[in-house]
Amino acid sequence: LVALGNTHTGVFTRDAKVMRKIQDAAETAGELVWPMPLTDFHVEDMKGTHADLCNISGGRNAGSSTAAAFLEEMVGDRNIPFAHFDIAGTAWSVHGRFPYCPKKGASGIIIRTFVELAENF
Repeated sequence: LVALGNTHTGVFTRDAKVMRKIQDAAETAGELVWPMPLTDFHVEDMKGTHADLCNISGGRNAGSSTAAAFLEEMVGDRNIPFAHFDIAGTAWSVHGRFPYCPKKGASGIIIRTFVELAENF
C-alpha cells in the first residue's frame, strides 16, 4: 500500500514468462499490476532460530517481499510457476478510480485479471 497506493496490485514472481502473462491479462482486463522484487535475500531474511522459516523477516523492511518469499517456500519446487498478488492496497476502498469499482467497499480488482489468466494461461 505504501509503495503502490490503491491503483496498482503488486505481483511477486521469479518467472519472467509468468509475469508477462499476468501483465497481458491485466492489460486486457483493464487492471494495473506492477512487478515487485522476490529474491533469495528475502528468503534468507526469514530464516528462523527455532524453526526453518519464520513467517516474518527479522527486520521491518521489505515486508511484502518476505511475505511473498514465505509463500513461495510453501510451493517447494521452483519448477512450479508461482506468483503472489499483493492486494492490500487495491482490494478495498479505491474510491471509484476504476469504472467497475464502487465508491466504497470491496473493489473486486484483480478478479478480472484472474479470469483472463484462467481462460488464456
